[in-house]
Amino acid sequence: MTVQREEVNYAGFWIRLAANFLDFILFHIPFAIIIFYLTGDFNIEWTSQWYWELLYYSYLTILPIFWSGYIIGKRICRIRVCNNDGQRLTFFQMLIREVLIKYALAMLTFGLINVASIMMMIIRKDKRGIHDLAAGTYVAHANPIQYEVKSSYFN
Repeated sequence: MTVQREEVNYAGFWIRLAANFLDFILFHIPFAIIIFYLTGDFNIEWTSQWYWELLYYSYLTILPIFWSGYIIGKRICRIRVCNNDGQRLTFFQMLIREVLIKYALAMLTFGLINVASIMMMIIRKDKRGIHDLAAGTYVAHANPIQYEVKSSYFN
């Protein structure tokens, strides 16, 4: 199935930021509660450890492959990551998008790549950032599910 690019309702910067914020909160709070119950101390130093980053970026990389481009925050905001050619997302695409560009390259450039991506998402018509261009993806508003109303339900 090939997606017509003219029909796509691209997701802009602010809705993507809201989805990322929701993901951050919904992913971190349950773990913070678990750590609190295990240790009795509310300390967020565990979020700076390598294993935490591995777990979080694995979530960001793997879940969209199996959940049609969604992660929890994007699902709530009704946006999703899509492959340019209309096919399913691949592990390699998500690895490039989330780990190589959004994490590794951002660390190497002290976040300047993120600033450039934000500017691109604001300025470009297709709202794609550097991570989207590198991975061959875009983020779009999900089409609402159409329900067929049957008259027999109301009789």
